[in-house]
Amino acid sequence: MPLYGELFQGGRDGYTPSEDVKSPTVIPGSPRIDNPGTLPMRPDEPGTPLVVSGRVLDGHGQPLAGAKLEIYHAANNGNYSGLYDDGVPKYNLRGHLFTDADGRYTFTTVTPVAYADAYAMAIDRVVEAAAAIGRSLYRPAHIHYEVHHPDLITPWFGEIYFKGDPVIPVDFVGPKLAHPALQADTALHEDPEDIAAHGFQGPYRSMEFDFVLKTRTSPDTITPKGEKA
Repeated sequence: MPLYGELFQGGRDGYTPSEDVKSPTVIPGSPRIDNPGTLPMRPDEPGTPLVVSGRVLDGHGQPLAGAKLEIYHAANNGNYSGLYDDGVPKYNLRGHLFTDADGRYTFTTVTPVAYADAYAMAIDRVVEAAAAIGRSLYRPAHIHYEVHHPDLITPWFGEIYFKGDPVIPVDFVGPKLAHPALQADTALHEDPEDIAAHGFQGPYRSMEFDFVLKTRTSPDTITPKGEKA
């Protein structure tokens, strides 16, 4: 698994890097949500609320309206819905939306956390093996996206991470998977009036991330190779 993350990452000549492969945790047929909207979740879903927003842009900085974003992530216990017989609704924390005329998307979910796969942890001496190559069995917190649009050269598949997550350098599937251009800033909001205005019961976080993706009319290069997109 650590080699997996080393193989697929590329700079994409300044465009937002992609893994170019579908995640084994994807489940087709997720429900459509509004934009702005909220991912399907249980009434008592554990976790800190998270408001995510951003834009989908082409290489000229122009918005891609009507881009389909497939969005999903693990629950607070590290499990993905629909993969286990655990009573969690199949599409919990899974959904898709379409960008508006300005290429913008906004949705509310709960803040993902780092997790370790229980099945991997049960393998004899796997913790020691990971440590021997400077890795842990934990994955840093992340949100999965797929981005589809008729003008894209290829759909975008990948994960967006949280800047400053200490698990990133020792990520089980490779620290290069969390390319710097895939790490988003988050902010904690604790003002009572702000919290009430958003309809939350306690502090929440916000995150903004723009995808810059290559279309059929985009330039080949938009930033010097190796720089953050």
